[in-house]
Amino acid sequence: MKKVSVLTPLLFFLGLTGLVTVIATTSFFTPLVRFVHSPAGGFWQLVLCIGVGICALWLTYRLLNIICGHYSHSFDARDTEQRNKPAPQS
Repeated sequence: MKKVSVLTPLLFFLGLTGLVTVIATTSFFTPLVRFVHSPAGGFWQLVLCIGVGICALWLTYRLLNIICGHYSHSFDARDTEQRNKPAPQS
């Protein structure tokens, strides 16, 4: 059986917390916000913005797949254990 580790979910949580902290405390993403809210963007800039958004969604999907894969082993083991347990006698 795979050794259960809390490292992967902990790293994911710390990464999300760090990103939210950077967004809340700095002006790092201000140029992106100005670009999205201004009509000055050209066609290729909009295509690039949509492409980056699609890549970000794909990366989010991959990270969530890793997190779910981490927990699915424990769910599978629990289901197998419950199926192999004899039924209670009445």
